[in-house]
Amino acid sequence: MLWSVLAGDETVHRDARLPRVGVLDQLMAGTAAPVAEGVRRVAVALDAEQVELTELRHTEALHTIVLACEASAYHDPWFAEQRERYSQVVRERIELGRTIPAIDYLRAQQARRRFVEEFERTMEDEGLAAVLAPTTLDVASALAEDEAAQREALRAAVRPLSQTGGPVISVPAGIGDGGLPFGIQLAGRAGDEAGVLQLAATLSA
Repeated sequence: MLWSVLAGDETVHRDARLPRVGVLDQLMAGTAAPVAEGVRRVAVALDAEQVELTELRHTEALHTIVLACEASAYHDPWFAEQRERYSQVVRERIELGRTIPAIDYLRAQQARRRFVEEFERTMEDEGLAAVLAPTTLDVASALAEDEAAQREALRAAVRPLSQTGGPVISVPAGIGDGGLPFGIQLAGRAGDEAGVLQLAATLSA
């Protein structure tokens, strides 16, 4: 409903016809059994085909470099005077960005462009509406004492596909150990928010 308002006349509705979807097994490494089983179950229901993205192997490094450099540049005007007001995690990220050479930042952006091009090409060649992967590697958990490690675990599976610049949505996919939920993510082509939302609505019906 919100997207329909934002986009004007693009109405999202449930559709009995399911489009072609790919499943990204590369992001399944390290997933807990309930999550892996849930992703497989959805993949079977969608008759999803396995896809592989060669450039995916670079996404972790390029994410770290680009995020640190751009955060450092954005906060530079006031960071020196207000350094102690930042949380440790954010402060360390900004300080890391100040040490990364410009050539590494440019190479990271070039790597990101290659990944985006491969993603779009794969979607086009295979006729896919979306790519399916787990949202997190495990079921939901209570807040841990080591918040940084927990945050890292929660974001590990979503960082790669966030590099595409296209729409990605997380959809509830099941209940795992201890009655705790987990989800799947669906990543679509740039500009196809309506299509991704429509697929998510159909799966949630």
